[in-house]
Amino acid sequence: MKNNNNNNNNTNNNNNNNNIQPVDTPLENNIKIPEDIRSCYDVIFVSIVIIVIPPSSIPNKIKCFLYEFPGKSVFDISKAIKEDEDKTRTTIQRNKQLFKESGKDGGKILYSLDEVEKEKIDLLIKSYEQKQQHEIQQALEQKAKMKTEEEMIEELSKLISNKEVFIRDGNYINLDLNKLLEYDSEIFRALEELPEETLQLIETVFSNKGFDKLKLRFVNFDVIQNKTIEDLRSKDLNKLILLEAKSTSLSAVRPQIVNAKFECPSCGTVISVLQIEKKFREPSRCSCGRKGNFRLINKILVDVARVILEDAQDKIDSSFIKNITGYIKDTLTSSDEIKKFNPGNDLKVLGILKEIPIQLPTGAISTRLDHCFDILAAESFEPEISLEDFSDDEKKQYKDLSESYEKEGFNAINNSISPDIFGYTEIKNALILQSAQSKNNPSNPIRNKSGIFLIGDPGLTKSICLKFINDITQGSRYISASGSSQVGLTATVERSKNEGEWLLKPGVIPLSRELVIIDELNLLGEEERPKLQEAMSEQRITVNKASIHTELRVTCGFLTAGNPISGKFNPYEDIAKQFNLTPPILNRFDLIFALRDNVNEETDKEITKIMLKRERNQIKPKYDKKFLRRFFLFIRNQKDPVFNDDLIEYFADLYSTIRKHKDNNINPRFNETMIRLSKSSARLRLSEFVDKIDVDRAFEVFRSSFFGENLNKFMLEDKK
Repeated sequence: MKNNNNNNNNTNNNNNNNNIQPVDTPLENNIKIPEDIRSCYDVIFVSIVIIVIPPSSIPNKIKCFLYEFPGKSVFDISKAIKEDEDKTRTTIQRNKQLFKESGKDGGKILYSLDEVEKEKIDLLIKSYEQKQQHEIQQALEQKAKMKTEEEMIEELSKLISNKEVFIRDGNYINLDLNKLLEYDSEIFRALEELPEETLQLIETVFSNKGFDKLKLRFVNFDVIQNKTIEDLRSKDLNKLILLEAKSTSLSAVRPQIVNAKFECPSCGTVISVLQIEKKFREPSRCSCGRKGNFRLINKILVDVARVILEDAQDKIDSSFIKNITGYIKDTLTSSDEIKKFNPGNDLKVLGILKEIPIQLPTGAISTRLDHCFDILAAESFEPEISLEDFSDDEKKQYKDLSESYEKEGFNAINNSISPDIFGYTEIKNALILQSAQSKNNPSNPIRNKSGIFLIGDPGLTKSICLKFINDITQGSRYISASGSSQVGLTATVERSKNEGEWLLKPGVIPLSRELVIIDELNLLGEEERPKLQEAMSEQRITVNKASIHTELRVTCGFLTAGNPISGKFNPYEDIAKQFNLTPPILNRFDLIFALRDNVNEETDKEITKIMLKRERNQIKPKYDKKFLRRFFLFIRNQKDPVFNDDLIEYFADLYSTIRKHKDNNINPRFNETMIRLSKSSARLRLSEFVDKIDVDRAFEVFRSSFFGENLNKFMLEDKK
């Protein structure tokens, strides 16, 4: 340390004799910040310590100091870096491109680092951290490889007696990975970086301890590095990885050979061959020199099922969702465990990423490899976002909007919903309430999510409205019913081309978390309609075909659009008779809006104006899509509001008043609709309780729908 300090002092003395020049020395990656700078403050420059700044450069000392402590005077800066105040002032004035005036404190000018220069340092820090992490990772891998098997076995033998790490549970031994990291980080890293080798050593220790018949299971594995399928790369091969994914397909359980033993007819040697490829492998030769015609004497079988996993939408938030084939074996195929992998379920999956050779039509092996996931453990989970994921600034903005909604009602946000569409005020109000609802709970027979159907003449921008809601709703999926026969709206059962087994492939409804958006619903095939009805009413889809007998959960709401039977409403016929859907399906919708293309001079002018504004990119809503997407995500994750006791009579009076009029089709489902819409309004107010104002706003939306068209007349009659 003394030598270093002397060198620094000598360098500084040399600098005092030189003219001060604008900084032109880039930050290096091999010199540390001088100790005399960091020792000036109690706070250690944690971020800056990793940046390499030439200790001889006064501008770089200032740069380092202002990066960590912006808004300081020349006096503060010179004191911190232990330089003459006049020299510090001159240096700052000579480097105006680096150091900007950021305010005043009395008569003192305060300086901060230029934003562009700050971003350069940020980038350097990030690059250095990545480099450091990579070097640490390589060192751990090397250290794990350098340990002998004997050393690892000895350590594991000691560790296995720790009942907090290895926990006996009947015929299983649960390995708590969280505790493993706490008690022996080296073995944890070895398991993470070299999982197959480490697991073999654990099996050896089990055998030595007389635990041969006990199965190993993994618990508390959230400490393993979490990845998305989209981000998997070649460096992740043969590593232990945790995926948060959704199961989209599950095959039947079939036996698979994992090991085969052969006897040599010449010398009687038993040869063991691991079966790690699709094609059954036989030994090529024996140690005695014999080639071929070996006798199969034994084969080890395990139960195997194939599952298709896709990235959780909350993780990647992209319309291009990646998937990967996973294999579950042995105990994971038991009746209790395999239920976790039912299509549509969200899972945390622990496994080893492996490569699969791709065979070309010519029979040769391609240089390009495919991925597969060897699954070791899985647990179901609900991918809910935490309110802690929102910044304080975001929360303030959302609370301000909620307060505006409480005072102004739908006017506070209506103009930002599909702003390039003129009118549709009532429909937009309904969509606002639907966007604020939490997802359905299949264990609760009463749905949380509303169903909305827009039916009308062509050219009324129904599809634009649907796509806008899809853009601002995380966890939604959009589909056109005209193509549902290829994509699958509910679920399909198909025979695998390669292996000939039956596979269940769920459609967009069970795979949607928040909202399924179906365009051209009138084109839905006859075969799909009963399934749609079941999904909307029972929150499930039952599949009984071939060898597949299961139920898929439905947690989403429904936003749909379609055209009348003849493609356009007939003004001379009852509108209800022109819906191209069966009454049981129509009755499952909370709100239906019938849109007619009527001639209206003023409306037609406004439509033309807003279309021209859209063409010229002049539509500037108060809240953009990005804001609304986060806002509704924040609202949906609020606590579920409850009804105040004093609302019971008010709610009952409202329903009984409507029912006494004979010319309406209101039934008890009206109450469920009103409950859903009222709770949405309370959520938008960030209230824990549903109040009268929420019921009134919900009823305002209901009256504007097809089901409530006659209610306006009834309410006026009652007032008279």
